Amino acid sequence: MKFGILTVYAALAATVWSAWYYYQAGRDELRNPGENLGGFLKKGRVGFHIMSLLVGLASIYLWYLIFSHSFQVDYVYRYTSLDLGPGYLLSAFWAGQEGSFLFWALMISVVGLLYVRRAGTLEAWSMFVLNLVQAAFLLLLIKAGPFSLREAVPRDGAGLNPLLQNPWMVIHPPVLFLGYAATAVPFAIAMAALIKRSFSHWVAMALPWVLFASVTMGAGIIIGGYWAYKVLGWGGYWGWDPVENSSLIAWLSVLALFHGLLVTRYKGGLQKSNFALAVISFVLVLYATFLTRSGVLADFSVHSFQDLGINGFLTLYQLAALFFGLGLLYVRKNEIPFVRVRLSGLNRENILLASMLILIASAFFILMGTSSPLLTALFGKPAQVDISFYNRVNLPIAILLSLALGLAPALSWKDEPLEEIAGRLIPGAVAAMLAVATAVYYGMNGGMLILFLAVTVFALVSNAQVLVKRMRLGWRSITAPLAHMGVALMFSGIIISGVFETSQRKVFIQNAPLNTMGYGFTFKGDYLSEDGKHGLLLEVRDGDETYRAIPRLYMNKYFNSEMREPWVDEGLLKDLYISPLQVIDDGQAAGQNELVIAKGEAKNYAGYNIVFSAFDLEEHQERGEFRVAAVLKFEKDGHSFERAPALLLKGRETVNQPAGLPGTGADDKEGARVILAGINAGQKNIKLAFEGLGTVEKAPQRVAMEISTKPMMSILWLGTIVLTLGSIMAMRRRGLELKLKG
Repeated sequence: MKFGILTVYAALAATVWSAWYYYQAGRDELRNPGENLGGFLKKGRVGFHIMSLLVGLASIYLWYLIFSHSFQVDYVYRYTSLDLGPGYLLSAFWAGQEGSFLFWALMISVVGLLYVRRAGTLEAWSMFVLNLVQAAFLLLLIKAGPFSLREAVPRDGAGLNPLLQNPWMVIHPPVLFLGYAATAVPFAIAMAALIKRSFSHWVAMALPWVLFASVTMGAGIIIGGYWAYKVLGWGGYWGWDPVENSSLIAWLSVLALFHGLLVTRYKGGLQKSNFALAVISFVLVLYATFLTRSGVLADFSVHSFQDLGINGFLTLYQLAALFFGLGLLYVRKNEIPFVRVRLSGLNRENILLASMLILIASAFFILMGTSSPLLTALFGKPAQVDISFYNRVNLPIAILLSLALGLAPALSWKDEPLEEIAGRLIPGAVAAMLAVATAVYYGMNGGMLILFLAVTVFALVSNAQVLVKRMRLGWRSITAPLAHMGVALMFSGIIISGVFETSQRKVFIQNAPLNTMGYGFTFKGDYLSEDGKHGLLLEVRDGDETYRAIPRLYMNKYFNSEMREPWVDEGLLKDLYISPLQVIDDGQAAGQNELVIAKGEAKNYAGYNIVFSAFDLEEHQERGEFRVAAVLKFEKDGHSFERAPALLLKGRETVNQPAGLPGTGADDKEGARVILAGINAGQKNIKLAFEGLGTVEKAPQRVAMEISTKPMMSILWLGTIVLTLGSIMAMRRRGLELKLKG
């Protein structure tokens, strides 16, 4: 464990070394332009490479501790267990706060190594800034690192949250963190350009990195939404949770920066705006980290982590980046070339400006809503805005954005007669009218939603037109319309699935057929899974096809809570979404008679009057054992007695300790027995199983589930794929352009 801590300290020393020599190189470059700075730059690079190697070693060491089940390390104990598979042991690295900070530092090292190879004339000052960014994270790791030890060595770990035991959650955090780390590069490039007064070259250098950040952040957000849809069971993919919003805000800011950089690249305008957005985008990433990792939203977000005592450091880090960046911009404001943006006419320059402002507006309103608990706390009790706030403010913004996406393909950089522009827009306008007529025919109402659908279809067809025309020119010419088509498809899926979704809550009785929403269902009983994620087995009949559905509903013994996961049948035209709500009556399990009884409750069973009076708890820390018994009072034929069946927990092993019932055999152990089969702490009841009393007729099991149909979800997910693909192609295009420029 000392190795990990010492490695972090050594990495901090190496990044300070690198920053110092890059500072020396940058200072001498300002004093004596053209002087050979090879010595200073070489030492700076060596320091950064050593730091990256040390951060890599610390990361490998943490993975070693995780895979070797070193539960004496508190982080390993809190996020892993002996029964975790290799994939989830791998993801335990970033499952907690301390590990995610180390992973972020690792990603900064990776993007820094990729960037420094082509940093060119901005290397000295941009790498100086990047080293400062990394130094802050390494200081954070010294304050809250993943290598601290526990006082005692447990036999097993607390385990990974079962909802995180999903393949998408192995992918989502690292992709998102890579995007977060990538925003540091445009920030560093912008700061270097301001320090050196190099106001022309930085845009071309920043564009590929801004696109890379937008691709990875966007992909991370999309994967997180898909995980929520498939695992959380509330029926949606985006809940406007403050921690979810924080990553969206930063992404919108990065997208606004990209559109602004395009104006600067081709027309020279918006220089100051882009410098400001480069700073703000990076600060918003830090703010997202603050909201997630500081614990300030623990009462408002299901994703928030506990407070590790780092709030002051995170706040200082944000303020330092903000004031350093905007302060430097203020000092240089009169030296930055000013090119007026032409606001007259309808051209590509104006539509890019409009898109940038629309994205900024969305980010601002979401930021205000997300920050509402912090803002209201300044004046009294913290309060959170309702989800409807986000829907109300973002619907008109999304309409304007879709309109801009639809107009953009028809515009060029120069002003053209409106008649020519209108002629190019006719196919999109006709398609929009047909889509609206169809939607209204099938029951869509609400003026704003109908308008949203119209402009979304308009954007889709307009960009499809241009894409088809440009395909013969090569892949580089279709990146923008392809990405914009992805946005339009995504918006279309959001509208259609939201408006035409149908949902019903039903009580299912075991083995009793139930028909609803065009499907036939038969609840067959409990489904026991090898991974402990037990579920409910349904037979689903869809026309002539019959298949199984297994929504999950199980108790997690490590977190002592009931977990729910939906079952989703994803189709081309619609999804069938089955979400379990609760077990109303356990019924009778196969092979044994069972009874669910609450504390203080009396029930009759097989001629006995049974009262569950209390729990009897015993703990033996020296043996690592914990015993919980249920004290039961039995009465039959005027005779009464007490029995206390128990569960003995030995590390990860659970041992049943049944209690015999007197008068049912020559020996209590040979006669009938009562077994403590389960404990539901949330509902404050227990499950008893009886052996040797014969079969007792009981009512069939009953469960409540919500059945939903969600049309055209496939369009939504297809849109996210097309958007990501178009963005990747655009990133590749900008990278090649920079390479050719040399």
